[in-house]
Amino acid sequence: LSTVHADTVSSVTNGGVTSLSGYWGETVTTIAGGPWDALALNFYASSGAPEAVGDVYLLSQQYLGTPSNLSSSTPGFIAEGTASGGFYDFANGVTVLGGTEYWVYTDAALILTGDAVGNEYYYDGGGATSAFNAFPGRDINYTLTGSLVTTPEPGTSSLLLIGVASLGLMIVARKRISPSHQQAT
Repeated sequence: LSTVHADTVSSVTNGGVTSLSGYWGETVTTIAGGPWDALALNFYASSGAPEAVGDVYLLSQQYLGTPSNLSSSTPGFIAEGTASGGFYDFANGVTVLGGTEYWVYTDAALILTGDAVGNEYYYDGGGATSAFNAFPGRDINYTLTGSLVTTPEPGTSSLLLIGVASLGLMIVARKRISPSHQQAT
């Protein structure tokens, strides 16, 4: 399912190969447009294959704590994605907005590719109880995909509202006409 998402919401794939095993985080800025749901995130192994292990946490703010303390009570927590087949999949209903900055952090160690010029990545090579360190101006390779959330056009909503209101008026008018019609017969 993860590989069939319609849109790439954010992606960096121009970094080189790293050989560091550790816990990772990344600043993710979405493209203009959106919102998107049916989200999937993956990092990349040195082979170029999608890579995901453990869980990933989607946050609305930077986190410099330890991987072992990531949870739904982490400040800025939005959602937790679960690894499956090289991708972190998020629950239905989790959405991201266009042109917005987010942060993602892993709770399991893995070896990733990256170190490209970019936003900012986070790394902890000391274990689950060591804190993430920020590396400004650098990115690890990742791709965030999702499906565009469709909303009815304003014209469609207006027509629907007018139709329902007209139907309501017709019902009220029938009820008012009906008793007087019965008295005449």
